[in-house]
Amino acid sequence: MSTWLVAVAVATPSQADYPGLRSLVLVDKTTVRKRDGTESREQRAYASSFDPDEKTPAQMLALIRGHWGGVEIRNHWRPDMCWREDQTRTRNVNALANLAILRSLLLRICADHWPDLPLPQVFESCQHSPKIALRAISSSF
Repeated sequence: MSTWLVAVAVATPSQADYPGLRSLVLVDKTTVRKRDGTESREQRAYASSFDPDEKTPAQMLALIRGHWGGVEIRNHWRPDMCWREDQTRTRNVNALANLAILRSLLLRICADHWPDLPLPQVFESCQHSPKIALRAISSSF
């Protein structure tokens, strides 16, 4: 179970050399694990272009959580579901970066060449006929 405390403070652009700055949002999250009752605490600060009285703390929290939830879906879910990215066992930073670039590139190629097909169907077609995949890759460069 998590408890969220949110505070919004006035800030000016000159305070942080951030032209759009109007407020700072401070989020304090306390989580208690059901299994063993251990407690953890995270504190984060966010810069916002909203005036402090423009949004309530609850609205600010909803915007923050919605933004990061969208980031997870847009940027992490597809590579993990398509390429099993989270199951990569290497800890070599260069290998991980190179694999991430290749996965992103291949997802982009799939989206460009087969915009109306679901990815599992694209993958199945490429598995049955590797020439299809090679043609798509070579025509992209």
